[in-house]
Amino acid sequence: MAANGMVNEYSISELMVCVFSRQIQDESVGVMPGVRSEVPLGSACLAARMHAPDMYVHTVHGDIDPTTLSISGTTSDYEGSLSSYQIHPLYGLFDMLHHGDVDWCFYGGMQVDQFANINLNAVGDWQKPKVRGPGSAGGPSENWAKRFMVWINEHSPRVFMPHVDFVGVPGYEKDREALQIPGIGPDPIVTPLAVLEVDRGAGRLAVRSIHSGVGLQEVVDSTGFELIIPDDVPQTDPPTEQELHLLRTEVDPKGILRKENRFG
Repeated sequence: MAANGMVNEYSISELMVCVFSRQIQDESVGVMPGVRSEVPLGSACLAARMHAPDMYVHTVHGDIDPTTLSISGTTSDYEGSLSSYQIHPLYGLFDMLHHGDVDWCFYGGMQVDQFANINLNAVGDWQKPKVRGPGSAGGPSENWAKRFMVWINEHSPRVFMPHVDFVGVPGYEKDREALQIPGIGPDPIVTPLAVLEVDRGAGRLAVRSIHSGVGLQEVVDSTGFELIIPDDVPQTDPPTEQELHLLRTEVDPKGILRKENRFG
């Protein structure tokens, strides 16, 4: 892998966007995070131009039009506001989530464990943390979406660890039906090395695919716990020519996704 994140003439961030965009269905309802949201916003904008023009995308300030929007570092900027269908109070998003009206949303994290629990609160002892994060914000409520997709920009043992220091967003719960939580939970989790998923039987993370130029052993060595590995691990489908063309001419004309992967 090249130091600038470019593999076979596309960046890891561009690959992430393509993987996520293929998961978004037309006429679906999604919730977008606010800041450092280049990959989620790019995913929705690409999906809207490729196959899902009639999706609904809610942000913290209003409903954006992903068919015309180009990405920036936030969904809360002036340009995004101009494309909004409406402005709504923030509590409306949480009402939608807890009523099961949201098909998908996105989340990132500082740590992810083998059960797909996510930490974006604090690293180290809670009383005296080494690093204090931005907090979970609406993360626990996002578990009520029918699925939440996770993008992580560093695949290493300090990020993928056996148990997170603080569970800010609960991961996969086997008893979701008993707990009356709709949806399937975190799916997928995309990193610079691979696409991960929860093995529903074991309740732990498994490898779904590995990116081009990455070996299985690199994924294993970069993970701080034992991943479930199927007998046949496919390669992640790379961006198509059409996807890259739309990304670079309409979704991301400024080349934000082609810069060094420091976002998320």
